[in-house]
Amino acid sequence: VVVFTLFNNQKLKRFYNWKLLFSAFILFPAACLFTILEEFMLKEIFNYLEHICYAGSSVMLAIWCYTSIVKEKAEND
Repeated sequence: VVVFTLFNNQKLKRFYNWKLLFSAFILFPAACLFTILEEFMLKEIFNYLEHICYAGSSVMLAIWCYTSIVKEKAEND
């Protein structure tokens, strides 16, 4: 995901509210990293961070989808 977002950064900027979409894409690999780190140290803290990142990424992506649909519908009306 990080590689995709870095190589396609200019293409992502064409989307409406691209910063929210980019943030959702970045939170997902952060959650994956926390999943790995929790096996080695501070299990509880990294577990919470993992789930917060997954939830944050999902909520941001849902908000981006909703706002994109609403904006597109408003432009078409």
